[in-house]
Order: sequence, then C-alpha cells, then structure tokens
Amino acid sequence: MLPDLNGILNWMLERHSIYLKRKHGEPPPWTEDPILQKYKFTNVFRELDRTTIWMREHLIGLCTNNEPADLILFNACVFRRFGTWEFSERLGFITKWDPKKVETTARRALDRKERVFTGAYNVPNMGLSLPKEKVVVWNTLDPIWKARKELVEVARKTNSLEETHRAFLPFPSWGGSGFMAYEIVSDLRWTKVLCEAKDVLTWANPGVGARRGLNRLYGRLFDKGCSAEQCLSEMREIFPVLKDVWEAQGIEEWGHLEMREIEHSLCEFDKYERVRLGQGRPRSTFTPTIL
Repeated sequence: MLPDLNGILNWMLERHSIYLKRKHGEPPPWTEDPILQKYKFTNVFRELDRTTIWMREHLIGLCTNNEPADLILFNACVFRRFGTWEFSERLGFITKWDPKKVETTARRALDRKERVFTGAYNVPNMGLSLPKEKVVVWNTLDPIWKARKELVEVARKTNSLEETHRAFLPFPSWGGSGFMAYEIVSDLRWTKVLCEAKDVLTWANPGVGARRGLNRLYGRLFDKGCSAEQCLSEMREIFPVLKDVWEAQGIEEWGHLEMREIEHSLCEFDKYERVRLGQGRPRSTFTPTIL
C-alpha cells in the first residue's frame, strides 16, 4: 500500500515553483511557506544548482563535449573533491595530471585564504595526519587518474549508473556510503560518458537523508535503519505517482523526473520535516536573490 505522498509532493512542487518565480524575475517572497522562506533548501533538480551549472558551462560540458571520456570523468572527480568553482577555475580542464603541482597550487591558495574546498560536505582525511590537500590529491584523486580508462570502460560496457557507481566504491574515500561516487555518476549522467544510461528511471543511491525521508513517509521512526535494497524498492514504488503528478504541471518548465530527483527530494523533505516537527533545522538560511 502506498504511503501518503502529499507531504513530499507539496515540498517538491513548492520548491520548484520558487525556482521558476525567481527565474522569471518575480519579486520575493516567492512562497507563503514560512519554512521555505526562512531556510535554504536545494533545488528539486540538482542540475539547477549554481555550482553544478558552473561545472557544466566551464568544465565538463554536456553530451556534445568533444574531450576524451576519461578526462571528462577525471575532471568531474577533481571538481567534486575540491568543490569550489574558484579553485577549479584556477586549475582549468586537466589533460595532464601533475599531482605535485595541484597540491602546491591548493596549498598556496589556502595560505592566501582563498576558497579551495567546499563547505557543502566533509572532505575526509581518511585517518591520515596530513594536510587535506595532500590527502585529496595523492590518496583520493591520483588512484582515479590511474584507473580512469578502466572506469570509463565500465560505463561504456554497462551503460549503467549503478554499475559505474559500484566500480568507484573500492577506491579510497569513494566508498563507504557511496555518496561521492554517487555525485560523480550523477554528473556523468549528463555527459557523453553516461548520457544514455539505461537505469536513470530505476536506480539511485539512497543516502542517509533519503532513508530518513522514506522512514517518515512509511510511518517508521525517522532514524530507523533501512537497507539500500528496501529503500530502492520503496523509491521505485512511489516514483510513478510522483512522476505523474509532477509532469502534469507541464513538461516545458517542470521537466522530467528521474530517480535521482526522488532520492534528492526525500533528503530535502526530511530537512523540511525536521523544522516543521521541531526536531532540528537546516544549517543555512535563505537569502532572496533573483536568478
């Protein structure tokens, strides 16, 4: 039996409505929802976030990018591991990997108090007592550079987000919850590496937030454990309903949902419910600006 989906549907529709009003230059406030007015929630579509837009326009492009597929994959990894457009702009599109040079460039930028790493997620030191830039360059990115062609070959042979994601997991700091590997395959989905992926409507990697969101929908304690298999099954169950209601709004501006948007919206819905139920709040407040 399907759960009550009104809560997550309302969040998705209202959040994207805010985006569209901002895009069309309407003055704020763009919603009457006090929680959405006060706190920052990411877009329903990750591809509309400013950092991802910058990466598309300045670094890895879309399916028509003529750069070799292995370099597109590697540059996506570099971008996400540092996570700031300022540092990525300094590095440019990497065609020859010089880890010592990148490490030195990062160290000098950090010494100048420039933005090198994102605050959007933690960059682990993997238990090593080393500067963060050294760990990222030598322990996280260098192994990917050496295996980049093999990783692209997995994507080519399987044409699958899930299988490409799985291929990343054995590499240092790309495994665990699989969050960072999922960021990369989500980026590659819009490039020639995986733009024809066969499982965009059937697979997503359920993160911690999405699992809490599913727990809320299905009437479980929000912090109850939920296996990846169960979460994926439940996402597949609710996806057709959410997709039908969403696309009834009009495809031209509302777009097509994929499983990625369901997983992502479950995470943001959990944040929304935390505020609504007095269980916590997002760490960032919302500042109204025209897009």
